[in-house]
Amino acid sequence: MTTDPPNTAQTNPEGEALVQRLRNLKGTNPTDEDMVVFIREWNKFRQENPGFVPDLQKSDLSGIDLAPFDPEIGNYLGINLSSANLVFSNLNEINLTKANMNRAHVAEVNLKNAKLQWTDLTHAHLNYSNLANTNLSLANLKKANLTGSIFRDATILQANLRDAEIADADFSGASLEHAEFHGAFLLLAEFQNTKLKSTDFRNADLRDVKNLRLDSTLTAGALFSPNLDEPWTNLRRKYTGSKLLFHLLLMVAFFLPLVGKTFYWTALGQGQEMLSTESIEQAQSYEDDNDPKADVVKQKIVELGTLETIGHRIRFNMDKTKELDYIDRPTLADESARQFAELTRATSQYAHYSLPQSVHGLPPDQQSVELATLQVEMGEASSAWTEVKALELAAKTTDTINSWPQRRVFSQLIGFGNGSLWWMVSLLLITYNALRFLLTINVGHLREEEERTGTSPPYEEPIPWKEPLKIIPYFFEAKCYKWLHYSHKLASILIYVGLTSAAINIAIWLIQPVHVPPGL
Repeated sequence: MTTDPPNTAQTNPEGEALVQRLRNLKGTNPTDEDMVVFIREWNKFRQENPGFVPDLQKSDLSGIDLAPFDPEIGNYLGINLSSANLVFSNLNEINLTKANMNRAHVAEVNLKNAKLQWTDLTHAHLNYSNLANTNLSLANLKKANLTGSIFRDATILQANLRDAEIADADFSGASLEHAEFHGAFLLLAEFQNTKLKSTDFRNADLRDVKNLRLDSTLTAGALFSPNLDEPWTNLRRKYTGSKLLFHLLLMVAFFLPLVGKTFYWTALGQGQEMLSTESIEQAQSYEDDNDPKADVVKQKIVELGTLETIGHRIRFNMDKTKELDYIDRPTLADESARQFAELTRATSQYAHYSLPQSVHGLPPDQQSVELATLQVEMGEASSAWTEVKALELAAKTTDTINSWPQRRVFSQLIGFGNGSLWWMVSLLLITYNALRFLLTINVGHLREEEERTGTSPPYEEPIPWKEPLKIIPYFFEAKCYKWLHYSHKLASILIYVGLTSAAINIAIWLIQPVHVPPGL
């Protein structure tokens, strides 16, 4: 840390003589050797007389090479250069800490690697000067003219550049944390890899700046170009305002069918499992010889013939029974005999069936009784036959289902069974829409914070890997936008996959043949 010089200047004849020699350097055209000798004398005197503050205000030192030739040379701490003319001078690596350079003319000067901490440069003219790697921390450059100057890799922490003219300046790699550019004119300035943490750009003119990257930066009232290419501005432009509703509708259109298909395949899988379970249980019950239902089925199948003919007999008998219900009691015997004869003729076509022999040769009234008994037996056989057929159908269905390839629901949704190209496209589309969902909710959240505080969101914050409970909020309640910026870049590439897939599907729909009724 540099020691503050005393506030009161000390009168010193030797020092005054050195100051006068410095003023007269331009007229004497000193050689490099003369400059080396003078600078060594100057530094020796300054080290021995730290209380002496040289007064070079309004001095004409333009074109003078005051750059040090070794690390111990170049101490101009606290020097007064207000309104001095230093145009075209070489001040490389010079130490002008706490110097007074108010309204000094330092245009096209080499100040590379110089130390200008706490230096007063208000209203100074530093246009087209080289201040690369210069330390300007806490310097006061209010209303200074810095047009076209180079500040590459410079340190300008907490400096005051309010209302300064800094058009076409180059701040590549510079550190501008907490610097104040309130109302500054920064047209066409370059900010490649510039650190702008908590920099104040309120009411500044930032039109056509290049490679700007906001980072907790104050931007209220700042003037930007309509098409500014800046990471946070691009995110805000793409995912807030009218674009927000557009993205929400697209996400619903994509995810809603997936949700419907998920419920469909889940319910289908549960139904298949239930059908298979019931079929196994019923098969086991019919195979159990002690089951009364199994005995009934077996007996009726033996007595009444094969399953294929039972259905025909039941339908025939049912029709005839309906007719018997309307026959008067006196003619019941004759009608029964006639119906029995018709039943015999109708069923004689079945090779595997014949009426019980006990019916033949009986009187008509007894034949009616036997026919009614046969009807009851056929009804019981019908129920048994229906159950057996249902069991056979269930078994066949179960066998068919079990013969199908088994997949998880998510693999069916993605299409793993349809070829590698299909599932790769599906995964890319899901990734794209998931990224778009995260971008939409997080950019909207950060935008609200920006409007509330007047400060852009931070660019980067470390992922809390050591605190698992904070990882999910990191991605769903973002506090920075670096990962959102790169997610947007990825989504900008994946959107072409989505557009291509949509175009192919539309083409398939359009070339699908349909049967058109005449006249349409």
